[in-house]
Amino acid sequence: GFGGTGAANQLDDYEEGTYLPTIGGSSALGTTTYSEQAGVYTKIGNMVRFSGSIQFSGHSGSSGIMAISLPFATGGASWQGNFTLAYQSGFSAMGYAGYTDPGRADFFIRKDGAATTLIDAAEIPSGGHVIFGGTFVTTA
Repeated sequence: GFGGTGAANQLDDYEEGTYLPTIGGSSALGTTTYSEQAGVYTKIGNMVRFSGSIQFSGHSGSSGIMAISLPFATGGASWQGNFTLAYQSGFSAMGYAGYTDPGRADFFIRKDGAATTLIDAAEIPSGGHVIFGGTFVTTA
């Protein structure tokens, strides 16, 4: 047969839902005026697939690294996640690859053409739009 039939192989954790993603700083979230906050996810076991869209017309008071929220905290190693942007407007030098640290409920975006440089919260514009998605391991 294909795979095992024991309890360890049974699907016992499946969830679909929505969440309100935020954008801000990793140290201080700041204040954002949103015109759109839309996020969806599917969680199967410890794997989460998510996508979302954030549009905003005001942002201030954040610090640290620019961070976009996730529906759950991440688990496992930092390489056990894939975070990408499908679209962005309003940002300068924003790349399309993301990264997070285990245990965080947000992810960061690298600068365009910079392998290790992350976008600073001070670089969040007063208005913009990001469409994003990915897959990650969670402990939730």
